[in-house]
Amino acid sequence: MSSADPSVIHETQFTQRRPDITLPEQVDLLTPILESASYPPDVRLAIGDNLLGQHRLAWRQLWRQGRERLAVRAALGMLRYPDRLAASTRHRATGARSAALEGAIEIGHRVFDLSARARAALKDAGLRAALWPRRARYKLIGGGPPRALEGATHVWVDGTSLGREQTGYFSLLSEMIRRLLADGKYAVHVVATRHGRAALLGRLGHDQPRLRFHAAGWRALHWTDVFELLASPAVQIVALLIAALAITAGMMADRR
Repeated sequence: MSSADPSVIHETQFTQRRPDITLPEQVDLLTPILESASYPPDVRLAIGDNLLGQHRLAWRQLWRQGRERLAVRAALGMLRYPDRLAASTRHRATGARSAALEGAIEIGHRVFDLSARARAALKDAGLRAALWPRRARYKLIGGGPPRALEGATHVWVDGTSLGREQTGYFSLLSEMIRRLLADGKYAVHVVATRHGRAALLGRLGHDQPRLRFHAAGWRALHWTDVFELLASPAVQIVALLIAALAITAGMMADRR
């Protein structure tokens, strides 16, 4: 039995024939893990290297297929991972090019650091300006933050997922919040929807003086929330009124 050439076998695979389809699917699947701080740094680095390699393979394959526009798009997609691209380039460079590259990377790190510090300073200044009227009111008429929050270390938690399925991540997040509250040193601010707030209070109990909730806004909308909103009686009534007005306007236009 003769052994077949592996390259001939792999060339018939769908991933090799249609990288324009498989690459976006891999990006959509792995990017949430890459951008989530819940996963260990080593895992995220490995995923970043994998995605960078998938872009490199995709643009080469697309170029060989004569699909230059898609190849250029896949090549430009590598710029989404600047740290992994720099690490790959550093690994390939040798000699004088390596020293020059190291210097450029060091300068880039300094620029990114200064930029991040400037953005943080501007954000802090904006928050202070927004809180100034409240502080002035406290000084004029008395009052202030609740005593339970005085001297506490404030911890902000993204709780936008609490209003969805109560699976393992819900338990992990709620128990972490419970532990922070039980420590006594922390004031926990949870950004969540009303469903998430109800679910968390159902797990922790309502007597939590160091727990504060903040509205998550429209960005936390899940597709089930959108469906519930569209199927609500108020939206249905508005849709019927709009349809009736459109029919009436059409009939009046025909009479003219």
